[in-house]
Amino acid sequence: MGSLYSRAGFGAYAESAWLRALDIDKDPSAMGNLARYYTGLGETERAHWYMTRVEHYRRQNPYYLYELAEAAYREGEYEASLDWLHQSLRLRDYEHRFYRLQGLVHLRLGDAASAKHSFELAERHASNDEERDVYTWKQRLIAARE
Repeated sequence: MGSLYSRAGFGAYAESAWLRALDIDKDPSAMGNLARYYTGLGETERAHWYMTRVEHYRRQNPYYLYELAEAAYREGEYEASLDWLHQSLRLRDYEHRFYRLQGLVHLRLGDAASAKHSFELAERHASNDEERDVYTWKQRLIAARE
């Protein structure tokens, strides 16, 4: 509701809706919207307060951390990608996609043994036979190179 009010140019109503959303649930998107709203008003301290909380919630979201790991991987920042993956795996250690990316990072770093282990974990946590087959195939390719 706050976003609709904001787009229509009713800032005070938008602020009220976002604050109400926070009363109901500590929703990070409402906090982010409030931070942008206060930034636009030049209220930097209030904006910073909300952005700090948004960042805290993001750091607790394993999928957000995984997105950071993917971005680092695409940029060739493999060590950073591993750091983000370790954090995401601490929060959700059964997500096969996290292990898949970890395996790819290890391959880029030239660590075939760690890559193979990551693909084994990905296979173990895969949700269907097709995914498991892909991870088995990756392990066989690595083993053939050794």
